[in-house]
Amino acid sequence: MPAGHADSGFPYQAAVKVIPEVSRHSFPDLTRTVSLRNVGANTVWVRFEKNEHWFQIAVGTAWDDRVVTEHFYCRTQTGVTFLEVVAVGLKTWAGDLCKEARSRSR
Repeated sequence: MPAGHADSGFPYQAAVKVIPEVSRHSFPDLTRTVSLRNVGANTVWVRFEKNEHWFQIAVGTAWDDRVVTEHFYCRTQTGVTFLEVVAVGLKTWAGDLCKEARSRSR
């Protein structure tokens, strides 16, 4: 394959504690695919930008999509729950794409 060919990216996994107040979870770099699985006991609301609508993730379900982002916001209505976060990161060598996506996400 030619030099600089895009491969599958790097994996990222975390457990995120979600509370009733809006909190921000940051990835180490831009992602290209994100999977959020609600493994707790309360519904979770997630969004990727401050002015976007909220996605609802019911208990025992997941939200998966191709998303180029560095962070997401989450909250519950009451109580505490947990999200299992799995993402595939973009390679940082794709500088122009990363810079462009970062400038749009701020």
